[in-house]
Amino acid sequence: MQHHIHTIPGEVPEYKRSTYPLPDDKLTKLKEYLRDLIDKEFIVPSQSPVAAPVFFVKKPDGSLRLVVDYRPLNKITIKDDYPIPKIQDLINRLGKAHWFSKIDLQKGYYQVEIAEEDRWKSAFKTRYGTSCHTRAVQELKAALITTTNLQIYDPDKPVVIKTDASKHAIGAVLEQEGRPIAFESRKSNEREQQLPAYESELRAIVHALTKWRQFLGAKKVIIETDHATLSRILKQREVNPRLAYWLDKILDFNIEVVYKPGRQNVVADAISRRPDF
Repeated sequence: MQHHIHTIPGEVPEYKRSTYPLPDDKLTKLKEYLRDLIDKEFIVPSQSPVAAPVFFVKKPDGSLRLVVDYRPLNKITIKDDYPIPKIQDLINRLGKAHWFSKIDLQKGYYQVEIAEEDRWKSAFKTRYGTSCHTRAVQELKAALITTTNLQIYDPDKPVVIKTDASKHAIGAVLEQEGRPIAFESRKSNEREQQLPAYESELRAIVHALTKWRQFLGAKKVIIETDHATLSRILKQREVNPRLAYWLDKILDFNIEVVYKPGRQNVVADAISRRPDF
């Protein structure tokens, strides 16, 4: 398998500067980095007519990572318009799985060879000369499945949605058998902050139902809320236009609203009280 860099015919990357200035300590690090890549045959000398500048970025652990500024090249690269599946759709398909695997690669891109006819496009320049990559160039650390507090949705298990609303935001948790499947929150705008409490609670319910529609379908859903009178309000025979607006959005779902005191709904309550969400 080889990596091809397909670019717009007749176009070449236009780099506005040849190199970025680097202090002496980073030049020393650059020498070490280049020597390591040369020894591993990841880069070779190049006479490419164009070359990208490089700079360093600091990683969370304080070490430095060399970055090649390929932005002009990216602008003329023909994008692969392959339909990428949505992450949530992939997660939904895992509900019946029993075995999972995990991949964690360090410098995984270096395992993919760049096609020889395209290597000149990967050229980069430093004060020590021009080089091009023989291997794909971005460090990869990817985990397809990692240990997480979120559980995989199981279509055969009952669903509970816990919601709450505050002046600042609405929050919700999708659960099965007491385990979280997904979290959701949304900050309230100025108009929404003026809504009465019951409307804010209804807005939280509608938002959660709409967000997780793909899980619910016609399945019966238990809605747990700490608004004591909400269940009674939803059963009123005569409703005003504002309440009718919210009820109309809920009618598409098979729900049962259950009152739970705030101390039993701490997660949704906490999410809804974070004004920075």
